[in-house]
Amino acid sequence: MIGAVDETVEFLNRCLNPSFFKRVTLIEMSQRLRQFYDLPWNTLELNETEISMSLDFHRAWMHHSCLRDLASLDRGYLMFLISPFVCERLEEHPNDLFNKYGSCERLTHRVIRALRLLKEGDFCTTSSFALHPDSGRSGGTMVSAGGLPHETRSFSPNDCELFERLMQIPDQGKESYRTALDFFEASFRTSGINRFLMLVTTLEAILNSGKDQIRQTFSRHGALIMAAGDLERFRVSYKLMKKAYDVRSELVHGGAHKSVPPEVMNAVSECARKALVMWISNPVSKHELSERFIEMGFSQKLF
Repeated sequence: MIGAVDETVEFLNRCLNPSFFKRVTLIEMSQRLRQFYDLPWNTLELNETEISMSLDFHRAWMHHSCLRDLASLDRGYLMFLISPFVCERLEEHPNDLFNKYGSCERLTHRVIRALRLLKEGDFCTTSSFALHPDSGRSGGTMVSAGGLPHETRSFSPNDCELFERLMQIPDQGKESYRTALDFFEASFRTSGINRFLMLVTTLEAILNSGKDQIRQTFSRHGALIMAAGDLERFRVSYKLMKKAYDVRSELVHGGAHKSVPPEVMNAVSECARKALVMWISNPVSKHELSERFIEMGFSQKLF
């Protein structure tokens, strides 16, 4: 496997030479990357224009990072996959995007954060090459779910508009939603119980404004966000959110629960994402947000 890694890195570095890069066909580049990564390429459905745009983006990436290490190559391939969507939605050339955001790391971070907020699910790349527990194969791996990152045709015009807005979130700041956003991002750096507790903390930072009736406000406000005006969905979501807070309490205080039921994890994950997008799109103060929750009925929209 190390030989394949070295061979691919050497090939991509040779692409930094303009005369060599001009002789590289789209098929050859595709085959090189296909050999190197364990991904379902037959489901990507990239047309020639999209591949060409990806190569253009990847070339710009290489000029900035020079692929000094394997982690850089891994991140570079991530951008190779999502670049058609990014460039098309932001209507900017790859080099202009690099110049605008200042560094590859910053641009990558913003893209990943925006996509995680936009669609339920996650994608990530490994920073080293080792035996993957699911496939049993060695090499760099990517996990994708919920339409990320390659099913770009599932994005609506509203998604694209929201994506642009989410890309503008500063990396640091004092926005009212910053604490919730930081915990949401931290949840992707862990798994299992720790991820669940991070997501619950994200929601507590959004849904609760004081120390009174924490379980009730957490459950009701979360269900209102999930229901989107549908009474039956509100009832189902309310029960799930109450169960989520009970699981959280037992985990924190040493109760009977030693794991998180999948339906509870899914509900908390979806609710945290939707609540954050709602608050980011309408950045009111925490007090104003709390007042709107108090006045809101199940058939009303928060904003």
